[in-house]
Amino acid sequence: MTTAVLTEPQRALDGDAMIETVGTASAQVPGSSGRQKIARETMIYFLGMLLSRAASLIMLPVYTRALTPADYGILQLLDMTSDVVAILVSAGCTAGVMRFYFKTEVEHDRRAVLGSAISMQVGLNLIGTILLVAFAQPIWQHLLHGAYTKQLVYLAAANFTLGSLSIVPLIFMQIERRAILFSAVSVLRLVLQLSLNILFLVFFHWGPGGILLSSLFVNLVIGSLTVAWMVRRVGFVIRRKALLDLRRFGLPYQIGTLGTFIVSFGDRLFLDKYGGLAVVGLYGLAYQFGFMLDQVGMAPYFRAWTPHRFEYARDDRATRDSKNAQGFRYLNLIAFTCATGIALFVHPVLRIVAHQEFWQAADIVPIILAAYIVQGWVAVVEFGIDISERTKYATYSIWASVAACVALYALLIPRFGGFGAAWATLIAFVVRLGFHWRFGQRLWPIAYGWLPTLRIASYSTIACVAALYLRPANLAMELALGLVLFVAYAVAVWATLLDESDRAEIKKFAAARVRTLATRLAPA
Repeated sequence: MTTAVLTEPQRALDGDAMIETVGTASAQVPGSSGRQKIARETMIYFLGMLLSRAASLIMLPVYTRALTPADYGILQLLDMTSDVVAILVSAGCTAGVMRFYFKTEVEHDRRAVLGSAISMQVGLNLIGTILLVAFAQPIWQHLLHGAYTKQLVYLAAANFTLGSLSIVPLIFMQIERRAILFSAVSVLRLVLQLSLNILFLVFFHWGPGGILLSSLFVNLVIGSLTVAWMVRRVGFVIRRKALLDLRRFGLPYQIGTLGTFIVSFGDRLFLDKYGGLAVVGLYGLAYQFGFMLDQVGMAPYFRAWTPHRFEYARDDRATRDSKNAQGFRYLNLIAFTCATGIALFVHPVLRIVAHQEFWQAADIVPIILAAYIVQGWVAVVEFGIDISERTKYATYSIWASVAACVALYALLIPRFGGFGAAWATLIAFVVRLGFHWRFGQRLWPIAYGWLPTLRIASYSTIACVAALYLRPANLAMELALGLVLFVAYAVAVWATLLDESDRAEIKKFAAARVRTLATRLAPA
């Protein structure tokens, strides 16, 4: 995403009864070794993303001084334009890579899945780049209101293809559990991105064009390196059957992506109409903290957990239910803990690092965080749709959420602005979750165990609402209040949601990390 380059490497946005318990009478409880592997991989992914977010936070004063809210709005609208083109040409074409890779144990067939996926992704994105170049003049004139020059559109067009080069290689790194390599690539991207951003923004004063140009160089370098690594590992095999399987699997997601776009970015069009580019920019800044939750909180865990889920899909129902319920509980512990921390401290952080005109974005952040958590739940229950290869059902639920969302945009945004947009998005994601749950359970039933999730959600909500209504005017007092509320939340979770084995694993994992750190810091 275009605006995401301000803060992080590019990344790809994207039931029956809502309360159930997991039957354990015949379920095999997963051993600690499996949990430790996922925890270790999650920690590696997390550290890489944490470094990215920390660097982004340090750079926030630079961005908010070198760019205006209108500049943020321009980048948001270019981001939206690229997503529209992706819907038309390439969305969903790599959605089935893990499914078909793990479905076969024949090495040549697995190589064909990878080679076919990257050739399809890059080839279709080249078509998208041509479309963006062909329509650069009207995009610049009408969508960007003639701001700066149409070279911005050309840069976005080049990034559309170059940014896709590393997608399949990064998926392959996840498949092979190369968390360290994946994180190293992320850190390299971060270093290059921030260095060029500083050069182009601070020294050359190129504004949004500087951000897009730095992305072009970074995408070219990282894309070339990762593709070369993957080709060296597995060669480059294209097979017609693999292409057809991937397209069959991904086509419903491509159709559904149009609905996802409407839910995710239609609010920008309404906000631009009723509030202008500055309002779009503030809303986009608030969304950056949603990206923080996704990238630092949930994405590292998903990257570690998802390949394991495909592997134990062959297990019997009781075993896979137990493993999925345990994994889902850990996901929510991570997601709600990160979301609570972000929501409690986003306002004082903006008071420290940003101009006052940006502070009001903080009040929208908790709603956006809730929407991201619900979207994470959608990704979890979507597994039943993916493993059954009946991806058309995902499209049905997406369009049901679109119908709700468009009505809510029209109803809420003219009156409540950014708050209305955030609430409309959250409600739409809840609608999608309901349909995804229903279809997923029908096609591939899994008992996740929702009761602990609702309890931790209530703890987080209480802490965030208290911070909002008790917010002191003094910055030091606001930071102290946030710390007290976060500690209270953590104590409640530790005391009521973790069992003895969880506590023991956490203590063991933390002790091991402390010993490792102490050993490395000790003098030779």
